Amino acid sequence: MARILGIETTTNICSVAVLNEGKTEKIESEVPNSHSEVLGTFIKKILSNIKIKVEQLDAIAVSKGPGSYTGLRIGVSTAKGLCYGAGIPLIGINTLEGMAESFINKYNNNDILLCPTIDARRDEIFYALYDNEMKCLKKTSSKVLEKNSFEKEFQNKKIVFFGTGAEKCKNIIQNKNDIFANDFKMSAGHILALAEKRLKKKEFEDLAYFEPFYLKDFVAIPQKKNILK
Repeated sequence: MARILGIETTTNICSVAVLNEGKTEKIESEVPNSHSEVLGTFIKKILSNIKIKVEQLDAIAVSKGPGSYTGLRIGVSTAKGLCYGAGIPLIGINTLEGMAESFINKYNNNDILLCPTIDARRDEIFYALYDNEMKCLKKTSSKVLEKNSFEKEFQNKKIVFFGTGAEKCKNIIQNKNDIFANDFKMSAGHILALAEKRLKKKEFEDLAYFEPFYLKDFVAIPQKKNILK
Protein backbone atom coordinates (compact mmCIF):
# COMPACT_ATOMS: atom_id res chain seq x y z
CA MET A 1 0.00 0.00 0.00
CA ALA A 2 0.99 3.62 -0.57
CA ARG A 3 3.34 5.63 1.63
CA ILE A 4 2.83 9.36 1.05
CA LEU A 5 4.04 12.34 3.05
CA GLY A 6 1.70 15.36 2.93
CA ILE A 7 2.72 18.97 3.59
CA GLU A 8 0.24 21.79 4.29
CA THR A 9 1.53 25.36 4.75
CA THR A 10 -1.02 27.49 2.87
CA THR A 11 -2.50 29.14 5.97
CA ASN A 12 -1.06 30.17 9.34
CA ILE A 13 -1.12 26.54 10.51
CA CYS A 14 1.77 24.27 9.53
CA SER A 15 0.83 20.60 9.23
CA VAL A 16 2.34 17.36 8.00
CA ALA A 17 0.72 13.96 7.61
CA VAL A 18 1.74 10.50 6.46
CA LEU A 19 -0.38 7.90 4.74
CA ASN A 20 1.27 4.61 5.62
CA GLU A 21 -0.33 1.32 4.57
CA GLY A 22 -3.86 2.66 4.91
CA LYS A 23 -3.32 4.55 8.17
CA THR A 24 -2.84 8.29 8.58
CA GLU A 25 -0.73 10.08 11.18
CA LYS A 26 -0.69 13.88 11.54
CA ILE A 27 1.28 16.59 13.31
CA GLU A 28 0.01 20.19 13.42
CA SER A 29 1.55 23.35 14.84
CA GLU A 30 0.03 25.05 17.85
CA VAL A 31 1.85 28.32 17.17
CA PRO A 32 0.57 30.26 14.12
CA ASN A 33 2.97 31.26 11.32
CA SER A 34 5.80 29.07 12.57
CA HIS A 35 6.31 27.16 9.30
CA SER A 36 10.00 27.87 8.83
CA GLU A 37 10.78 26.88 12.41
CA VAL A 38 8.76 23.66 12.67
CA LEU A 39 8.26 22.12 9.22
CA GLY A 40 11.59 20.28 9.06
CA THR A 41 11.23 19.05 12.64
CA PHE A 42 7.68 17.83 12.00
CA ILE A 43 8.75 15.86 8.92
CA LYS A 44 11.67 14.26 10.75
CA LYS A 45 9.45 13.38 13.72
CA ILE A 46 6.56 11.89 11.77
CA LEU A 47 8.84 9.70 9.67
CA SER A 48 10.66 8.60 12.80
CA ASN A 49 7.32 7.67 14.38
CA ILE A 50 6.55 5.20 11.60
CA LYS A 51 10.19 4.15 11.29
CA ILE A 52 10.76 4.91 7.62
CA LYS A 53 13.15 7.17 5.71
CA VAL A 54 12.29 9.72 3.05
CA GLU A 55 13.69 7.38 0.39
CA GLN A 56 11.12 4.75 1.36
CA LEU A 57 8.16 7.02 0.55
CA ASP A 58 6.28 6.46 -2.70
CA ALA A 59 5.74 10.22 -3.11
CA ILE A 60 5.50 13.55 -1.34
CA ALA A 61 2.31 15.58 -1.73
CA VAL A 62 2.21 19.31 -1.14
CA SER A 63 -0.75 21.63 -0.83
CA LYS A 64 0.13 23.96 -3.70
CA GLY A 65 -2.26 26.85 -3.07
CA PRO A 66 -3.84 29.27 -3.20
CA GLY A 67 -2.89 30.69 0.16
CA SER A 68 -0.15 32.53 2.00
CA TYR A 69 2.76 33.56 -0.24
CA THR A 70 5.35 32.87 2.43
CA GLY A 71 3.74 29.61 3.55
CA LEU A 72 3.47 28.33 -0.01
CA ARG A 73 7.12 29.10 -0.76
CA ILE A 74 8.23 27.26 2.38
CA GLY A 75 6.06 24.20 1.76
CA VAL A 76 6.78 23.83 -1.95
CA SER A 77 10.52 24.43 -1.67
CA THR A 78 10.79 21.88 1.14
CA ALA A 79 8.79 19.29 -0.81
CA LYS A 80 10.83 19.81 -3.97
CA GLY A 81 14.12 19.55 -2.08
CA LEU A 82 13.12 16.32 -0.38
CA CYS A 83 11.87 14.77 -3.63
CA TYR A 84 15.00 15.75 -5.51
CA GLY A 85 17.31 14.44 -2.82
CA ALA A 86 15.44 11.15 -2.37
CA GLY A 87 14.63 10.57 -6.03
CA ILE A 88 10.88 10.26 -5.42
CA PRO A 89 7.94 11.93 -7.23
CA LEU A 90 6.15 15.11 -6.20
CA ILE A 91 2.36 15.48 -6.26
CA GLY A 92 0.83 18.95 -6.14
CA ILE A 93 -2.71 19.24 -4.80
CA ASN A 94 -4.96 22.28 -5.16
CA THR A 95 -5.63 23.30 -1.56
CA LEU A 96 -9.34 23.98 -2.04
CA GLU A 97 -9.89 20.71 -3.90
CA GLY A 98 -8.19 18.81 -1.10
CA MET A 99 -10.37 20.55 1.48
CA ALA A 100 -13.55 19.66 -0.43
CA GLU A 101 -12.49 16.04 -0.94
CA SER A 102 -11.91 15.59 2.79
CA PHE A 103 -15.18 17.30 3.70
CA ILE A 104 -17.59 15.79 1.16
CA ASN A 105 -18.80 12.83 3.21
CA LYS A 106 -20.09 15.16 5.91
CA TYR A 107 -22.76 16.65 3.63
CA ASN A 108 -23.97 13.91 1.29
CA ASN A 109 -26.93 15.97 0.12
CA ASN A 110 -27.93 16.91 -3.43
CA ASP A 111 -29.27 20.26 -2.27
CA ILE A 112 -25.97 21.46 -0.83
CA LEU A 113 -22.90 22.95 -2.51
CA LEU A 114 -19.48 22.87 -0.88
CA CYS A 115 -17.49 26.09 -0.74
CA PRO A 116 -13.96 25.63 0.66
CA THR A 117 -12.48 29.03 1.52
CA ILE A 118 -9.14 30.55 2.44
CA ASP A 119 -8.82 34.00 3.96
CA ALA A 120 -7.17 36.36 1.46
CA ARG A 121 -7.15 39.36 3.85
CA ARG A 122 -9.45 42.37 4.02
CA ASP A 123 -12.89 41.31 2.70
CA GLU A 124 -11.50 38.87 0.14
CA ILE A 125 -11.38 35.08 0.00
CA PHE A 126 -10.00 32.36 -2.23
CA TYR A 127 -12.76 29.87 -2.96
CA ALA A 128 -14.19 27.19 -5.25
CA LEU A 129 -17.58 25.49 -5.53
CA TYR A 130 -18.24 21.74 -5.72
CA ASP A 131 -21.37 19.62 -5.73
CA ASN A 132 -21.78 16.55 -3.54
CA GLU A 133 -20.05 14.36 -6.14
CA MET A 134 -16.96 16.58 -6.27
CA LYS A 135 -17.88 18.07 -9.63
CA CYS A 136 -16.25 21.48 -9.79
CA LEU A 137 -18.89 24.15 -10.47
CA LYS A 138 -16.61 27.13 -9.95
CA LYS A 139 -12.85 26.87 -10.43
CA THR A 140 -10.48 28.34 -7.87
CA SER A 141 -11.01 32.10 -7.80
CA SER A 142 -10.77 35.13 -5.54
CA LYS A 143 -13.77 37.20 -4.47
CA VAL A 144 -14.27 40.41 -2.56
CA LEU A 145 -17.25 39.60 -0.35
CA GLU A 146 -20.46 41.62 -0.29
CA LYS A 147 -23.73 40.92 1.48
CA ASN A 148 -25.28 39.59 -1.77
CA SER A 149 -22.30 37.43 -2.76
CA PHE A 150 -23.28 34.01 -4.18
CA GLU A 151 -26.83 35.30 -4.70
CA LYS A 152 -27.21 33.36 -7.96
CA GLU A 153 -25.93 30.11 -6.43
CA PHE A 154 -28.17 30.52 -3.39
CA GLN A 155 -31.34 30.52 -5.52
CA ASN A 156 -31.59 26.73 -5.75
CA LYS A 157 -29.04 25.38 -3.28
CA LYS A 158 -27.74 25.79 0.21
CA ILE A 159 -24.01 26.46 0.44
CA VAL A 160 -21.78 25.24 3.24
CA PHE A 161 -18.73 27.46 3.79
CA PHE A 162 -15.67 26.04 5.52
CA GLY A 163 -12.00 26.85 5.88
CA THR A 164 -10.13 29.93 7.09
CA GLY A 165 -12.40 32.30 5.15
CA ALA A 166 -15.68 30.94 6.53
CA GLU A 167 -15.89 33.32 9.47
CA LYS A 168 -15.42 36.26 7.11
CA CYS A 169 -18.25 34.92 4.91
CA LYS A 170 -20.46 34.57 7.99
CA ASN A 171 -19.90 38.19 8.97
CA ILE A 172 -20.61 39.63 5.50
CA ILE A 173 -22.96 37.39 3.52
CA GLN A 174 -26.65 37.68 4.30
CA ASN A 175 -28.65 34.73 3.01
CA LYS A 176 -30.94 32.17 4.65
CA ASN A 177 -29.39 29.35 2.61
CA ASP A 178 -25.88 29.66 4.05
CA ILE A 179 -24.29 27.12 6.39
CA PHE A 180 -20.99 27.65 8.20
CA ALA A 181 -18.84 24.74 9.35
CA ASN A 182 -16.85 26.40 12.10
CA ASP A 183 -15.25 23.16 13.27
CA PHE A 184 -13.27 22.58 10.06
CA LYS A 185 -9.50 22.72 10.60
CA MET A 186 -6.78 22.88 7.96
CA SER A 187 -4.62 19.76 7.85
CA ALA A 188 -2.12 18.01 5.62
CA GLY A 189 -4.36 14.98 5.95
CA HIS A 190 -6.85 16.64 3.59
CA ILE A 191 -4.62 16.19 0.55
CA LEU A 192 -3.69 12.54 1.04
CA ALA A 193 -6.79 10.95 -0.53
CA LEU A 194 -6.32 12.89 -3.77
CA ALA A 195 -2.57 12.28 -3.64
CA GLU A 196 -3.11 8.52 -3.45
CA LYS A 197 -5.38 8.63 -6.51
CA ARG A 198 -2.78 10.61 -8.47
CA LEU A 199 0.00 8.31 -7.36
CA LYS A 200 -1.88 5.39 -8.93
CA LYS A 201 -2.27 7.38 -12.16
CA LYS A 202 1.37 8.57 -11.97
CA GLU A 203 0.28 12.20 -12.21
CA PHE A 204 3.47 13.82 -10.96
CA GLU A 205 4.91 17.33 -11.06
CA ASP A 206 8.06 18.35 -12.93
CA LEU A 207 10.50 19.20 -10.14
CA ALA A 208 12.36 21.69 -12.31
CA TYR A 209 9.33 23.80 -13.18
CA PHE A 210 6.74 23.24 -10.46
CA GLU A 211 5.75 26.42 -8.59
CA PRO A 212 3.10 27.31 -6.01
CA PHE A 213 -0.36 28.29 -7.24
CA TYR A 214 -0.45 31.84 -5.93
CA LEU A 215 -3.59 32.80 -7.93
CA LYS A 216 -2.85 36.50 -7.36
CA ASP A 217 0.32 38.51 -7.91
CA PHE A 218 2.09 39.61 -4.77
CA VAL A 219 1.37 43.24 -3.89
CA ALA A 220 3.45 44.89 -1.21
CA ILE A 221 1.49 47.10 1.18
CA PRO A 222 3.36 50.37 1.92
CA GLN A 223 4.05 51.31 5.51
CA LYS A 224 1.62 53.90 6.84
CA LYS A 225 4.30 55.23 9.13
CA ASN A 226 8.02 55.67 8.60
CA ILE A 227 9.44 53.48 11.34
CA LEU A 228 12.95 54.96 10.87
CA LYS A 229 11.88 58.38 12.12
